[in-house]
Amino acid sequence: MASRQADALEPGRHDIVMPDCGFETRYWRLSHSPVIENGEVSCILQLVEDVTAEVTKQLLLEARERAAAEGAALSFWDLNLVTGKLIRSAGVDTMHGFAPGEIGEDIEPFFERVHPEDRERVRMEVFSAAERAPGPTVLEHRLLLPDGSIRWISARGEIQPGPVNGEPHLVGMVIDITEFRQNEARLEAALTNQKMLLDEVNHRVKNSLQMVASLLSLESGRASAETREKLLSASTRVNAIATIHASLYQDGDVTSVAVDQQLRDLCDHVAASSGYDVGGIAIDLDVIPIRLCPNKAISLSIIVNELITNALKHAFHGRGKGMSACASRETPRKASSC
Repeated sequence: MASRQADALEPGRHDIVMPDCGFETRYWRLSHSPVIENGEVSCILQLVEDVTAEVTKQLLLEARERAAAEGAALSFWDLNLVTGKLIRSAGVDTMHGFAPGEIGEDIEPFFERVHPEDRERVRMEVFSAAERAPGPTVLEHRLLLPDGSIRWISARGEIQPGPVNGEPHLVGMVIDITEFRQNEARLEAALTNQKMLLDEVNHRVKNSLQMVASLLSLESGRASAETREKLLSASTRVNAIATIHASLYQDGDVTSVAVDQQLRDLCDHVAASSGYDVGGIAIDLDVIPIRLCPNKAISLSIIVNELITNALKHAFHGRGKGMSACASRETPRKASSC
């Protein structure tokens, strides 16, 4: 508004929620243009443009460039498994902290640069490669360089007969994957922190909702009969939502809820809070084991809560015992089922 000039933001990612509760990646660009009337800015027009195809194409190009750079950094080697003679490109020396041509063709100096915790495993896998079934030998291990730094490398080789007496050679290539490993470690740490945060949020929400339900229940003890019924009804509804967050916290899967177990917990609470768990009234729950996203599970829980509460409230007047059934199939198993 101050500059009276149009602007365009950089493309940003904002995914679309799909009907199955999954996400579809989308990228958008927003631009803003001032509308000037009588010399003043009367409003700002915002244009939202879907640029998913454009951004995706650019990301693919960048990925190809990175792959090409990584391919250029590949180093090749040829190890005679009988003599231990290693022929390699200069990149192998550099990767292990040697100057090109600094050492001869003996494999041992390279083993000495392998991290002590990985060294014997690497040595055994290298020299036993010829005895294993045909196929590639893949090694990922750490290097401990003279300056104390640790690098990760990935080597892949296959057994080939050598030119002298058919001696077995392990021939392949090696690449530095330190950055990949570091990114992987950071991602794992971020995911762990995110999971801890989500668990903590669901735990706190569950506790807060249960506290609200308890306060409503306490208030009902001092209220009139009509108000008491409304407060208790509100308490059970709040608790129906709390059971969802309890499931998310306990199950460890924050994207979906095991509906069968969640409904069992809900029905147990409804029966206990209404006093019917010791009054000769039983709730028979028959639910197919499925998982739903939290929003759908909350809606379903509220519906089941209302149906069970209604059945307990109206279906058993003048009866010493009975059964309230809830089935997930199309045909009810018993009367008063939902």
